[in-house]
Amino acid sequence: MKPLHRPHVAAAGFTLVELLVGVVLGGIALASIASVAVSHIRTTSRVTWNTQVQRDIAKINSFLAVESREACAFSAGAAAPANWATSPMPTPSPCTTACTTGAANEVRLLVPFNTGVNAAPTPRVIRFYTAVNGTTGLTELRRDGPAITATGQLNQTTNLTGSVLVDGVNTFTATVSPDCRTVTLQLSFDVPNNGGTTPLESITLTTGVRMFS
Repeated sequence: MKPLHRPHVAAAGFTLVELLVGVVLGGIALASIASVAVSHIRTTSRVTWNTQVQRDIAKINSFLAVESREACAFSAGAAAPANWATSPMPTPSPCTTACTTGAANEVRLLVPFNTGVNAAPTPRVIRFYTAVNGTTGLTELRRDGPAITATGQLNQTTNLTGSVLVDGVNTFTATVSPDCRTVTLQLSFDVPNNGGTTPLESITLTTGVRMFS
């Protein structure tokens, strides 16, 4: 008997052209998926960051409101009025005289401390301003002024400088009213990973102490 011969079957496979087309199509698909993923990550990151910013602004607003209730006047600009340094406070007090109004990149609060019965108050100044951290490169909102005790009161003798309230600040502008008793702050923050900046948020503060004239 003659041996049986199997019919010749061509080996299955891909041609070089087909492989190249597959690689190209796969690359396009991966690029599209990556683009969508990056866009989603950026969107999620921005939403998360904006949520965190809203929380930070709420905390800052609460903190500054407490500080403002201790103050009798605001002043804008790089220097406090000269009469703010007079101790004890004269009559009329610096709270009833001219301050620096308008818009500036920092603001000061004049805080009168009572030193005794029928004694003229002693002035203390709280300053809020921005400065760049030399290590991180981030702009920080900082505070100079009386230290805060464990009970939340202002220390009459100890002064601290450069206390950081929050970092990542893009804009900090303070506009003081003509009567020195109200300040409006404009705040915005940088979003990480080239996410731009958050919308401007407005905070309005009013003094809580009215001095004698």
